[in-house]
Amino acid sequence: MKIASKISISSPILIVMVVSILTAVFYTIIGNNLKESIYSNLKEVAQSRVDIVKTFLDSGRESVRQPLQELRNKRLSSRIHEMSWLDYPRAKHMRLVPICR
Repeated sequence: MKIASKISISSPILIVMVVSILTAVFYTIIGNNLKESIYSNLKEVAQSRVDIVKTFLDSGRESVRQPLQELRNKRLSSRIHEMSWLDYPRAKHMRLVPICR
């Protein structure tokens, strides 16, 4: 075989090999970058949803806590009123006179 025919046959084979190697390398690099990007976005979305759920639970807790606190205050004031040191029926007949000195 002549040298020209050997070069003409080996050139396309060499080009195909180089292109296939470069394609494999770029595919690996792009695949890893894409995987990292997807995981990063998923982490951001998950953290965002965690924040939304925390905000929702905190607002729900406050909306429940406020009426409960008002109910506790109301019950406490009614108990204080019931347990006052002056009994209403006796105090009604007593005449309270301020002491003057």
